[in-house]
Order: sequence, then structure tokens, then C-alpha cells
Amino acid sequence: MRVLRNCWYMFAWAKEFDAAPSITRVIADEPIVVALAAEGAGNGRSNAAGHRPIAVTVKHRIVWIWLGDAAEANVSAVPDFSCFDNVNDAGFHGGHLPTAAHYELLTDNILDLSHADFLHPDTLGGGAMTRSAPRLERDGSMISVTWDAPNDVALPIFDRRLPKPGQPAHVRLQVRWLPPAVMLLRAQVAPAGEPLENWFESNSAHIMTPESEFSTHYFYGAVRNYEQDNAEFTAKQAAVIRHAFTTEDKPMIEAQQRNMGTSDFWSLKPVLLSIDVGAVQARRALARLIEQSGQDATGHAQGN
Repeated sequence: MRVLRNCWYMFAWAKEFDAAPSITRVIADEPIVVALAAEGAGNGRSNAAGHRPIAVTVKHRIVWIWLGDAAEANVSAVPDFSCFDNVNDAGFHGGHLPTAAHYELLTDNILDLSHADFLHPDTLGGGAMTRSAPRLERDGSMISVTWDAPNDVALPIFDRRLPKPGQPAHVRLQVRWLPPAVMLLRAQVAPAGEPLENWFESNSAHIMTPESEFSTHYFYGAVRNYEQDNAEFTAKQAAVIRHAFTTEDKPMIEAQQRNMGTSDFWSLKPVLLSIDVGAVQARRALARLIEQSGQDATGHAQGN
């Protein structure tokens, strides 16, 4: 499988290793086993022919693997999810959702948050994102897309927390994308006219790790700046989020993949809208990085 190899991929949530000392998953068509010691140190290897070593590091509650040459693994390049370090277990939830679709289709979904107004109208939507124009910014390899609605309606999961549910709200959502498919979504909501930083905020990970050409490990997790010590509230939020992903996002994306079959995305000549700006930029940036890595059609370095 042709993917970017000299980078970090999420392999698992560290919490998953509480139930087993080692986990085996297929990543980019390669079976990989990772083991964690009690103190959190990890080691990995490929279960394919040759049993090559896999570099492993644990940071921000996440177990990361370097898919390229282990000797070239750069720990300083691990994506920043330090927001997950600032809360205890009662205020954090994370999940893993296998999805039968190419990982970039899932990236497209997160980089166009206007989809929430249609797929998740009762939880994560509300209409504000559809009425907002996405603003794109680039900083090195990072692409961020921001939707800002200073006087609109709050997302339903935030609206009930406002002093007066239904009152005008300032809503700002920002997705930060890093290659190959690592995203942090920051959601802020306040009564219209109030400083966002004084009110409600959540930060959620949406990390897509390819299993094969047409299957993906979708990892998601979230923290918030309210009810941080309320484990019952966290469990209820986790159930709402998983239900939305499982019954709304996942069926839509898997149907999209079935309709596309094995066709290359660009070969289908998709109609591009202004709301697609983030997804298109991310696809093109990733394609350039893979091309610059000098891989052949099989995904291996040319000449090997």
C-alpha cells in the first residue's frame, strides 16, 4: 500500500493495553504487533516476512508507531495532543472504530464540518457551520480550517449548557490537520458577545490510520474544560459521540466507498465546492509528500 512511511501513525490508545500486554493490528497492509511494559515503554515488530523492528513511542495517551525505518524515527515529530495530558481519566474518553473505507475519505469528512448540520442535527450540528465560510491557514505541514459564527445557534450538545438555551451564541470550530491523517478539532461556544475563552471548550482527536487500501482504523477521543471530574457525564458524552459516528458518519462514508469502488478519487473528477477547501488542500499536500518520499507503486522506496 502506498502511504507516507516516515511519520507517526496512531496504533492504539495506551488504555487498550490495560487488557492485554500486546496488541496486533494490520497497518497499511502490514501486520504489526506492539507490546507495552508496565512503565509505558513500548516495542514493536512487523509480523510480515523479515519481522522488521517498528519504532514505538507513547505520548498524550496515544501509542504511536513509525512506519518507516525505525532508525529514522523522530520522537520530536509526534503530533501535539498535550490537551489530553491536562485532565484525569474521569474527563477523557477515547474509542476505535474500524471503517470499511479509504482513510482519506474519513479525513474529508472531518475537514468539512458543515456535514454535521446534516448528519448530526440533534447533537453536533445546528446550522452555524453551513452558514459560515471556512477559513484556511497553513503553517509548514499543518493545515487548519476554521469556521466562526459570532451570532448564531450553538451546537445542541453545548446549547443546553448556556445560561438560556436557545440564546444567540458565538460558535468557533477549528480543525488542525497534520500528515498523514491526524486531526485535532477544537470547539468553542459562548453566549454571543462574550469572550470564547471564558466559556465552553472541547478538544477532540480524529486520527485515521490506514489498515488497507479500503479499510481504516478511526481513532477518536475528547477532553473538555467543564465537568472534568464527572465520569458519569463523560460516559454519557462518549455514548452520544460513538452513536453519531457509528450510525451516521460510518454508514455514509462506507456507502461512499462502495459507490466509488476501487476507482482513484481524482479519476472520478469530483465537483469541488468552497466547503471542500480543507480536504482538497490536505489531499494534495499528502500526495506531494508521498511523491517526494521516492516510493514506487507498491509503497516501497525506489531501488529496494
